[in-house]
Amino acid sequence: MPTAGQIDPAALHGATVSLPASVVFRALAAETVMLDLRTGRYHHLEPRTGELLEALTQAGGPALAARRLAARSGQAVAAVEAELCALCLSLAERGLLDVHAASATA
Repeated sequence: MPTAGQIDPAALHGATVSLPASVVFRALAAETVMLDLRTGRYHHLEPRTGELLEALTQAGGPALAARRLAARSGQAVAAVEAELCALCLSLAERGLLDVHAASATA
């Protein structure tokens, strides 16, 4: 069970994500660069990770992003979603991504 401030990986499936207002990113030819304006720290992402980040921010969450990427690449949706969820956890731990749990509806 996650402690305070941690994200439950199981809750990521229906979660939505967004970049904090203090984080920007730009895709370059060989990498994607994220900048945390609060700290002035740059984060360099490999091309695949940059592609995943762009898909996440466009789709607003890992479930939809996984379906879109899988449709383009022919990969299994579950495999792509697992990759996206791992990225969400990694970025959230660094304060580079806000993760909003899916709201339970009756």
